[in-house]
Amino acid sequence: MDQTVILPIQLKPSNLRPLAYRVLSKKHGLNIQSGALEILSEYIGRKFGNEWRGPKTISFLEKIAKIWKDQDKGLFVDGPSVSMIINEITSKEEREKRRTHAAATAVTTSLTSNKLDGPVSGENEEPNFDIHQDKQSQSLSQSMSVPDLIMEPKERLRWQEYFKIVPISNYKRFKYNSKRRQFDYTQPPSTEEADAKFNLIELPSTQDTINYFISRLNILKDKLLRNESFQPSTFSSLNSTASATSSTTTHNHQITSIKNLLGRHGQRFVLFGLLTKNSKGLWQLQDESDSIELELTQAIFPTSTCFFVPGNFVIVDGIYSNSGKFYASSMAHPPPERREVSLEALGNMDFTGMYAKNGRIDPILKKKLLNLETKYTEHRFIVLGGDLFLDDLKVLESLQKLFGKLNEETTDRSFSSSIVSIVFNGPFTSLAFDATEGSSSSNITTSGLYKSYFDSLAGILEKFPAVCQNY
Repeated sequence: MDQTVILPIQLKPSNLRPLAYRVLSKKHGLNIQSGALEILSEYIGRKFGNEWRGPKTISFLEKIAKIWKDQDKGLFVDGPSVSMIINEITSKEEREKRRTHAAATAVTTSLTSNKLDGPVSGENEEPNFDIHQDKQSQSLSQSMSVPDLIMEPKERLRWQEYFKIVPISNYKRFKYNSKRRQFDYTQPPSTEEADAKFNLIELPSTQDTINYFISRLNILKDKLLRNESFQPSTFSSLNSTASATSSTTTHNHQITSIKNLLGRHGQRFVLFGLLTKNSKGLWQLQDESDSIELELTQAIFPTSTCFFVPGNFVIVDGIYSNSGKFYASSMAHPPPERREVSLEALGNMDFTGMYAKNGRIDPILKKKLLNLETKYTEHRFIVLGGDLFLDDLKVLESLQKLFGKLNEETTDRSFSSSIVSIVFNGPFTSLAFDATEGSSSSNITTSGLYKSYFDSLAGILEKFPAVCQNY
């Protein structure tokens, strides 16, 4: 079937602007910038020609808007991002064309081979037409479509390519945007001096500590608001009538900011914030708006194993008093959220760069890797517990026993399982690392002491070469 040849035209952005505004802005709520409009005009004019006013252009703009929202690129459509999306659409169309062509070629080859393999009739023999066979072949050809014959090539995945150790200097840095409720990628500096400072590991400052707790508060609060028990109930006349007649109604808790408690004496509220102690040593709760003193004498705590210490983010239910205190009746930790729900809320962002290069997790690749894990059930990962104090002789003796046991398993061929990696968790010293010129007991610097601890660990590992070679 011959396809109509489309001649490219030079489409001006001013001509495309009304159509782009109707699809992108009015329908999808996106603000298109001039640079993005120029790129779209150039591509649409070259792709659709004189038919740029037709449904193909509208369908193409719908694809742009859908991909833009799926990748959560924000409200402003800029030129570089539009170019990337156009390249994605173009490459996807080319792959589909190649697959369709390969499937059609495979169908033609199979039909030709079936004809050649069939019985050869004589010259004077009349052909025998089988009506039932003809109907079956016709129904089979109708039921089989080209997409059904497209088979994905079985890619052999190697688990070694996806088990990575990312150095701290190469790790991508993200910052949580509480307004968009998404993580924004922090671009590294352009100059060499700034890049060296960017990759330098420094001790956190006071402002870094404040930003750390603010980010944690925003992330946990957004997770809490996604929970069904803490979503604000929407008003509806039908819902209110049904709830009035129903005896079993579920009550949703609503999180209130501390600053909104002023002037609401004797009312019950649910607060969420950081549990700390004030300058007087009394318990208080802090959120992004204010802080308030907690009265915990009548509070009911969970009966299960649960601890509350300064630095915890907690949910407090109680009554506000004009005295500036919040009389807590119950206190609990925020409920956890499933990993799948968190990833979906964050747009399936790939923080490690393992599943995809475009920053999003490829669900197909993720399923393949999960299936691959079931084939290697003999793989083991040893994660040592915290407080691995290398300045403690008991810890060093325990490590020596552990490495000796692993060395026996490595040399023993009857042992089927294999250890992939051994993870050491810090801290590695029982004393705080003080960035001073020297220690109080000797002239050795604290960094020198810290290095000597790892020299002791290296001395133990030298006794077990099989462990060092295999792990």
